[in-house]
Amino acid sequence: MGFKEQCRLTLACLVAILGTAALSQLLLPASSAFLMASMGASAVILLILPGSPVAQPWPLIGGHFFSALIGLLTSHYCQAPLLAISVAMGWSVLLMLGLRCLHPPGAATALAPIVSPPISHQPEMLLAQLSLNLGMLLLMTLLIHRLWLRHPYPASQLAAKLPEHIRVSNQDLQQAISAVDYRVDISSAELAEILNRLQLRAFQLDSGNLSCGDIMSAATTTLFYDTDTASAWNLLQQSGLHSLPVVDRKQHLIGIVSRSDFFKQLNNGQPSFAERWRTFITPSQELHTPKPEVIGHLMTRQVCSLADTAPVSSAASLLLEHGYYLIPVTDARNHLLGWISWPNLLRLLMTRLR
Repeated sequence: MGFKEQCRLTLACLVAILGTAALSQLLLPASSAFLMASMGASAVILLILPGSPVAQPWPLIGGHFFSALIGLLTSHYCQAPLLAISVAMGWSVLLMLGLRCLHPPGAATALAPIVSPPISHQPEMLLAQLSLNLGMLLLMTLLIHRLWLRHPYPASQLAAKLPEHIRVSNQDLQQAISAVDYRVDISSAELAEILNRLQLRAFQLDSGNLSCGDIMSAATTTLFYDTDTASAWNLLQQSGLHSLPVVDRKQHLIGIVSRSDFFKQLNNGQPSFAERWRTFITPSQELHTPKPEVIGHLMTRQVCSLADTAPVSSAASLLLEHGYYLIPVTDARNHLLGWISWPNLLRLLMTRLR
């Protein structure tokens, strides 16, 4: 983690706890405490470890709430402070483990009614304060992750994705984590990401110092903005590729078009596929037509490309993880030099195996 990211996460924690405290103070009576100390530790876990099992909404809410109940009951029935602290701590951990809502700061919440006796005399105020703190902290966490940090939260939104050649499912990953005798603070999605990176690192070591420019196919077939759709389809068929890059007259990369882009246009109500295709691919004689006539109307403008000096592993990552069929390769001035597709990687692997 770089220094810039450290500063960003630190500021995120500051904003989260500031927003939680300010909203809680606004909504709670002026005579009562407005923020529990354990919220600070929870904010750190939720913002810095969003993929951790202990950072998810149920552990956050259940861990704090049930621990608070344990603390209140213990302070009422056990008058010896040292014994009460030990009992509250033990029971809160046991309950969190049993209910699958382990959240370490929850243990601190269990001790609050014992180390601060006035709190134990106002259980309804403690629970109201805790509920408001948790609601505000969870709201701030969701907003910060989605609008600023761009981290997927809660972690259930993360799907464990592995390359197809690795015959391991998300369920297999979860079973492997559960089989460990001690608790592993990692989600199946994070484990899948680690395995992906290990695979790419192994590929990078196998490919040595090769760059994308070393293994790319030269750009012998390209499309222009004003290439008509019929000609573009014929070029796609002749090339045997799923996609082709689109360039301007100075060979600058301006877009990419795939076979799927053509098929998306076949929705004009004709009874058969052949008739719909014929209608789409035949140039219109009208001055104005709703269907695309040139490739510039079909192409995708946001192109994922790589520099010719980029390592081969960068192309492998895009092809494996994002499902691209073809990655354009450009120079420093965005001139199209060629592309990398699956056949390029397969040829490299075959060369290494010999």
